[in-house]
Amino acid sequence: MVPEYDDDDIVEDYEEVSSDSARRVSSAQGGPVKRPVGGARPSTTAMPALPPDQEQPGKGKISHKSAKQIWIICIAITVLGLAAVLADVVFDAFGRRAGSNTTPVNVNNPGSNRTNLPPRNQEQLTPHQKNAAAFGLEVHKHRNEAIGSRGYDFLRLAMKKMNESFDAANKDRANEQGWVGAWVAYYEAEYALELFYKANQLDPLDDSFTRISDYRDREECELLEDDELLDAAKQRKQGVYQAASDEATKINKHKKLLVGFAVSANVPDKDEFKGPIDEAKARLKAAREHKEFLPADLEYVNRPPRGPDEQPPYVD
Repeated sequence: MVPEYDDDDIVEDYEEVSSDSARRVSSAQGGPVKRPVGGARPSTTAMPALPPDQEQPGKGKISHKSAKQIWIICIAITVLGLAAVLADVVFDAFGRRAGSNTTPVNVNNPGSNRTNLPPRNQEQLTPHQKNAAAFGLEVHKHRNEAIGSRGYDFLRLAMKKMNESFDAANKDRANEQGWVGAWVAYYEAEYALELFYKANQLDPLDDSFTRISDYRDREECELLEDDELLDAAKQRKQGVYQAASDEATKINKHKKLLVGFAVSANVPDKDEFKGPIDEAKARLKAAREHKEFLPADLEYVNRPPRGPDEQPPYVD
């Protein structure tokens, strides 16, 4: 039993000691323990005794009640997540049926998923914007036709040789003879580009149409006038020009690589290497200024286009 004390006694520091059936209070200093003023129970640092039928969880474990609550929370989160996904699918399907006529049309890049600007509803386009969209589709068609031509095959084969020659020379940069082959292959690629224009009936200096840098850019197409957007001949010329422009950019970058190395840049000026390089330059000049090409090359590009199942010759 716990002894009783007067209300006005002073309580020293104490601790509560539990036993099997009762608790007693003892002084931490070994002195008498006294009841606090007002009859309040002193706080203790000891854990209260558990009922005999309740076991205390071991260290690092959770009680059965806590585990049950965690399972309930996890199940609730899973159910709510599945419900949200199901609701999104249902509302999306309903929205597609309800707004089937408002699907945005991609007028940025016909035949591709790339967009430079957010797609717009076809019904929201002005007549001029619709003409620009139609222009892009026609240019894309003519570009694909040019890429399927034998002239494009000839061009890509020349560019493949250009890249391989450069890679071979780059492995031994001090070998000047290797750079001679790289320079010859570069001029042959420029020559092949002129032959591509010839095979696709486009004069690279033709100023009868306004060249745009990229027909896939919707706003750039909209800069053209309606009469030019609707001109079939100019649509075809832009398609051929676009196919050639993509490859011409690569050839120009390649020339910068050739002049970027001192040994390579000096090779064309040395008399002992001028022979093959001058010959390649002369063929390019005749092609550009006089539209003169080797008969064998003309015969190649005038062959019928590749069939749908024929692999391009420039692909390994």
